[in-house]
Amino acid sequence: MNTITVTGNVVEDPEARDYGDSRTLASFRIGNNEMVNGNTISNGFFDITVFGPQAQRVLNNVKKGDRLLVAGRLQHTTFERPDGSRGGRVRLIAQVVAASMEFEDVAVPHKERKED
Repeated sequence: MNTITVTGNVVEDPEARDYGDSRTLASFRIGNNEMVNGNTISNGFFDITVFGPQAQRVLNNVKKGDRLLVAGRLQHTTFERPDGSRGGRVRLIAQVVAASMEFEDVAVPHKERKED
């Protein structure tokens, strides 16, 4: 499987979508900027979708402004606009969502290991 990894800041708080059969989906956008000759240049925005237990963790812990590292696969969809023209969207289906330590420290909780 091909994967892509992106880093960026969360643009808006993640949204939840429930499918009624106990499946959870979280969606959010991240924006990626870089400094070029002292100026901030936008590299674009990425729509992110997360499923299952990780989606619930995103909904509980991620908020606007957080810096994340997201790895997953790209999914392309097409749609028809009200005027009849067609459009497309590329979404990143996340397998890994993690806090980025690029600019600041992040508290990482540790689980106790059970001894056999």
